[in-house]
Amino acid sequence: MYNKIYINESDTNIKAGDIKFMLDKKCEYWRVYFSMSRIKWALFENNYYDKDIEKFNNKDENNKYTSLQSIPKYYVYKDNVKLGPVLPRKTIENKPFLFIPQTYKKGGKLLITKDYYIYDVDEEYNINEKAILIFYQ
Repeated sequence: MYNKIYINESDTNIKAGDIKFMLDKKCEYWRVYFSMSRIKWALFENNYYDKDIEKFNNKDENNKYTSLQSIPKYYVYKDNVKLGPVLPRKTIENKPFLFIPQTYKKGGKLLITKDYYIYDVDEEYNINEKAILIFYQ
């Protein structure tokens, strides 16, 4: 279903921040608190994720995605601006994780400066409590 990703065990992974579930009056989301920084992200679930997968699997002509792995499970926001997608992936061992790719704004400015990973997810790619955000160096 998804392409497998090999993460080299000898690579150094670094904790970028903590992820906590937030329940607001209007919505539910995941808040990312970066270590040693005042930067905060909000991860909102893609409300159309299941419908988009169904459209893709049924080869619907209104489908806008080229592969299952390009359908975002969540979106990253900072200061009410969408920075990019959070994409579902599987490791070589068939374990699910979420991938946040580096993204750019028009004009070449970086919005998300590194590729980030969230490994503490269930089989449906839902983030578990006390998950952490990491990157590899």
